Amino acid sequence: MEKIPLHLLQAFVAFSDSKNIVEAARALELSQPGLSKQLKQLEDRLPGNVFTLKGRKKELTPYGRELHKKIKDKIGRIQEVAKEA
Repeated sequence: MEKIPLHLLQAFVAFSDSKNIVEAARALELSQPGLSKQLKQLEDRLPGNVFTLKGRKKELTPYGRELHKKIKDKIGRIQEVAKEA
């Protein structure tokens, strides 16, 4: 698996923690299409499907939920360290 840029992981966590993609995009100061593009780039780099569509709504797959659980706290710690530096 190739290296995954931190901003793609941050986008994933923001989306996973939000009520919807528009809310996540606002939190990241991105447009909704910009966030969708980042989420697609992330999914293209991972071995499993992270999202599924239910109608027009993007939801996490079981793989996506497991990934979120594994990286959420790590991303938060990285952000804290960056602010302290």
